[in-house]
Formats: sequence, C-alpha cells, structure tokens
Amino acid sequence: MRTTEERKISMYRRAREISEKTSARIINLSLLNLVVLSTALILFIAHLDNEVFDPGEIQFRGSFILSGSSGGYVLVAVISFIIATVLTYYFMKKKKIK
Repeated sequence: MRTTEERKISMYRRAREISEKTSARIINLSLLNLVVLSTALILFIAHLDNEVFDPGEIQFRGSFILSGSSGGYVLVAVISFIIATVLTYYFMKKKKIK
C-alpha cells in the first residue's frame, strides 16, 4: 500500500512528464513552422528575382536589391538567420536538460 507522500511524488512526476511532452511538441511544431516559412521566403525571393522590371518604373518591393551581386547577401542573411535559430534552440534545449 502506498502512502500519501508516495502518491504526491508520483502525481508531481506524472505532471512534469506531461508538461515536458507538451513543451517538446510545441518546440517541434515551431521548428517545422520555421522550416516551412524559411523555405517559402526563399522561394518568394527567388520568384521576385526572376521578374522583369521596367527601369523607369519605381519599385516599392525589396526585390530590387536582388539585381546583380547583391542577391548573395540576401541569401546569406536568410541562411544565417536559420542557423542562428537552430543553434538557439539547441542550446536552450541543452541547458534545460541539465
């Protein structure tokens, strides 16, 4: 027969397990969302780069910076953001485990 203290400990342990599972699910969905949105952003930028613009027309879109050599800078910025986000997630998870 279990005592009240053992039941309390078991209840708190189960609550912590449920909380950790919920947190893990939210983190995994956030990572999936990050990958989908980053891919969509890269595809959208690539689509804007392929459009033909009239040089005399004023463009109010960010795609004008993709002309010539500046396209690489935008790609590097997007990739850097993705890497920084993944590293932040990794170190936060590692710190939480310890």
